[in-house]
Amino acid sequence: MVVRKALGMFPENKFVAVWLNGLVHTTDRLAVKEIVRKFQMEAQIDCAKPSNVSDCLRFVIETLNLGSKENVPVVFVLEEFDLFALHPKQALLYTLLDISQTCVNPVFVIGTSQRQDALDLLEKRVKSRFSHQLIFTHASRSIIDYKRILLDALTLREHDRVSDCNYSTAFNQKMEQLFENSVIDTIIDSIEKGCADLGSLFRIFTLQLLNLTKDSPFMTTEGLKAAYASQLTSPLQDVFNGLSPLEQMLVTAIKHCIKREIHVFNFEIVNEFYRDFLATHSAKDVGMLSFKKDVVFKV
Repeated sequence: MVVRKALGMFPENKFVAVWLNGLVHTTDRLAVKEIVRKFQMEAQIDCAKPSNVSDCLRFVIETLNLGSKENVPVVFVLEEFDLFALHPKQALLYTLLDISQTCVNPVFVIGTSQRQDALDLLEKRVKSRFSHQLIFTHASRSIIDYKRILLDALTLREHDRVSDCNYSTAFNQKMEQLFENSVIDTIIDSIEKGCADLGSLFRIFTLQLLNLTKDSPFMTTEGLKAAYASQLTSPLQDVFNGLSPLEQMLVTAIKHCIKREIHVFNFEIVNEFYRDFLATHSAKDVGMLSFKKDVVFKV
């Protein structure tokens, strides 16, 4: 969206835009085929008869090199850029980034991706051709936009094949009334400030939908509050989940020390609680959690 708006600020006859999408052009062959189609070079390719994708792309590049700096610039836009990095040898990315620096004809390569670690997927030789000019953006949606998207997704339509038409009508009316409640605004605002992720909002409403029954056939504010609360995780829980199993065991042992009001403890005391836990459980259940003392000490 951002790239389209930016390119839309320039007259269409001032540049040639080649749009490639990693979800559509899943191989270099498909991507090169789209490039050839955009440049209307099918006849020249048939005459040249390149033996493989690399030769075909090289022929296109040589044609571009025949131009000059006064020629119409070419803009390659790679949507879902991270998916192109999964292609074997990343030949397409390397070639496009290389010609953007060496081609006589003005060539620009723009990649868009939702992954912030997309550059880490690039090989060293590809990354060396990258200009490292990054622009981070986020969806500038308001609460009204989120509500419109959610209500559109939750509205029952004819193609949903709901057998009871009266229920569909009543459900849609209840949803419209529900979205007028300030509770919805509060939930959307907290999610938007945290991660601005539609997926998180959809998970909350999906949990409520899965709990609908014949006795309770419509969504309620209380149900949404419960679904929202179930999705919340504390920072401490995230840190604990990031620990290794052995580290979790030792933290649990320390918790038992504090619970027994042993506020001053050392490694030997914690290790004793750890060993007691292993002794009270069968080897089959805790076999993977059993480590030698010197290994535990290094943690």
